[in-house]
Amino acid sequence: SGEEVGLIVQTDGNFTSGSEEEVVIRYQNRERIPLARASIILKTPDGFEITNTDLTSAEKNTWTIGSIAPGGEGEVRVRGYVRRELEAALTFQAELNYKPADFNAEFQKVASHTVVVKDASLTLSATGTSEMTPGDEIAYVFDYENRSDLPLENMRLQIDPIEGFIFETSKPKNDDGVALQWTFPKIEAGVKGSVTVRGTYSATSRGQKMLQARMGFADNAKIIEIAKADTTTNVLKSNLDLALIVNGSDKPPIASFGDTLYFAVRYENAGDVSLKDVVVSAALPSEPIGRTILDWVSLKDDLGGKRVGSIVSWTKK
Repeated sequence: SGEEVGLIVQTDGNFTSGSEEEVVIRYQNRERIPLARASIILKTPDGFEITNTDLTSAEKNTWTIGSIAPGGEGEVRVRGYVRRELEAALTFQAELNYKPADFNAEFQKVASHTVVVKDASLTLSATGTSEMTPGDEIAYVFDYENRSDLPLENMRLQIDPIEGFIFETSKPKNDDGVALQWTFPKIEAGVKGSVTVRGTYSATSRGQKMLQARMGFADNAKIIEIAKADTTTNVLKSNLDLALIVNGSDKPPIASFGDTLYFAVRYENAGDVSLKDVVVSAALPSEPIGRTILDWVSLKDDLGGKRVGSIVSWTKK
């Protein structure tokens, strides 16, 4: 009947993507008669590539066992490379095909086992500037490390584009024709590396901006993600309001030769961040060649601005 024929598939806990893992198929004959022409077939899930086994396989994923005596038992150990995303469920199905000694028909025993990818041999972290203003250059650094004792091949890092971020340069250089993507043919075992991305935010950008990177095995234009990291920057409003007042008005005055003009520069920090090393300049009416419009000798400036030509500038004391 086959009820006393045992077959199980086992793994040692959860899997780690980017490493070799072992699958064990155990069989046992608890019948009172021998089993003839026994063979085992293992159906593997996508993302698990068999690298070696303890038995020679005549066909792909098929192992010939031969005869199994009453009370006999054995196992087939299979090692394979895992190339799947985190939290992926991998189901292995084993089939034991045999003929009991007193039957001419072929019997089959089926067993399955599901394991989850819970870890990865690749780590990824991200650092950036916590606060900035639009127009300032910002650098984001994404550090990665291959923690396994095997190389990681055909790896790719992608950064999700976000509104307002203007990509400028990176080190190493991004993939040709694809901004915010870097492909690495091989990352050797134990190797650390980084990708530095430089850019700025548009003038209208405000608030918290999270830049997220994902890294994994290249899969056509996508990736099989096994690591991700993000960093957040608060983009602050930066705005210095200026007004030039002449004779108490911000409109062009009417003046005659000999009139005294009173200039005032009003400024206000209307942004969210303190401004440092500010230079305020006023471009006063220039003098055509051969004629004098302003009498610079009569210029009075209580703050002691510096005049170069017709431009007066003030800095902090």
